[in-house]
Amino acid sequence: MSWKLANILAASSLVLIFVLFEVGVMGPANAFFFAGTALTAYTAYQFLRRDGMSLKEALQSIFLRPATGGGRMRTYITYMGCTVLGVFVAVQAIATGI
Repeated sequence: MSWKLANILAASSLVLIFVLFEVGVMGPANAFFFAGTALTAYTAYQFLRRDGMSLKEALQSIFLRPATGGGRMRTYITYMGCTVLGVFVAVQAIATGI
């Protein structure tokens, strides 16, 4: 899977989960589960892109130096945006009482 497709799928799925949750179509438990699943899958993809690195190097590459490991700044921005949106959905779902 190309990095562009992974970015588009992750961002669009999290935006869709957020919108469905805010509109009231999706319940808090489902939103929490789907947001967590989307973030876990996208994080796994980020680690798969850094296959030859140790865990420390991969974490540094993802969070501190996004230009290493073949990453691009767009991937970093998309990943951080998806993380913020997923955490926002999770916190809001917990606050409404899963």
